[in-house]
Amino acid sequence: MSTTRLCKLEVLPVRQVWPLEDEDFTPWLAENLEMLGDLLRMELDLVRSEIATGPFFLDILAKVTGSEIRVAIENQLELSDHDHLGKVLTYAAGHDTRCLVWVAPHFTDEHLSAIEWLNRWTSDEIEVYGIEVRVLRIDDSAPAPELRIAVAPQAHLDRIKQAADRALPINQLYRNFFQPIIGRLHELGYTDRTTANARPFQLIGTGLPFREYYLWFWRDQAGVELRVISDDGKLTNQIFDTLREQHQEAMERGLGSPLQWDRSGDRKWAFLDMTIAGTIYHPEEELDNIRTWIVESFPKFRDAIQPRLDAVLRRLEAEGVLPAEQS
Repeated sequence: MSTTRLCKLEVLPVRQVWPLEDEDFTPWLAENLEMLGDLLRMELDLVRSEIATGPFFLDILAKVTGSEIRVAIENQLELSDHDHLGKVLTYAAGHDTRCLVWVAPHFTDEHLSAIEWLNRWTSDEIEVYGIEVRVLRIDDSAPAPELRIAVAPQAHLDRIKQAADRALPINQLYRNFFQPIIGRLHELGYTDRTTANARPFQLIGTGLPFREYYLWFWRDQAGVELRVISDDGKLTNQIFDTLREQHQEAMERGLGSPLQWDRSGDRKWAFLDMTIAGTIYHPEEELDNIRTWIVESFPKFRDAIQPRLDAVLRRLEAEGVLPAEQS
């Protein structure tokens, strides 16, 4: 039988700690905005407490540190009611706030649904939160306040996911990003691969002379890439330069996008890329947009290159630069 001593966790009535909302709870929350800010994933600065809005008073006006984004905070110490819902909206309009925070010990299902509806149908720049406040005590300990989210906008959930993604090993992020792309390009017949590796560069096609195709996501860009490659750096450059001189204008016009042409010295590789801005830490919705761009762009990119590169190789073969068996 266990001899571990267990304590009793007790939830206290909030008015046992803060008898009055305006004289007790609001001053406490104004002095402890970092607790609310940590919950919202925002750094908050107090602007003022008890600010007149017509005949009413906004409990707390704050702003996000380093910005002009205002946050209206309305408190009540009993079950949520229509009166305070109306006040939240009135104060938000009266002080041009983009973030509305309603704090109460409990919310009715109807008020939670109302907040969800506001978040769903208002501008993406408006965020509305329902925050529950509780007071906990273990045995005879001092009371401990707790704030927790009852309902939040999608933007908040995106920030949490982004923070969680940043905690993942970077290699896992690459694998997660590229796997749906590899799967789709395999279905379309553009690669024999079926699984992504855990790296920023994915070899997607080879087997033909002097070329390799890659997908990549590095720093603040993602892209599709042709690598012209040979064992002789001078030959690589000659192939690459001929492709650029003869076909750059037509290729870029057909793709509707400028291409990045990169070669220097006598390397064995020269690079041709089409890119889009982004980082691996973007929210999932933006990563999906980048995935869609890659899946749509790679076939166009490869199909624009293949016949032109083959024509360049045939010309160099005719000129005696390439042995016939190499092209």
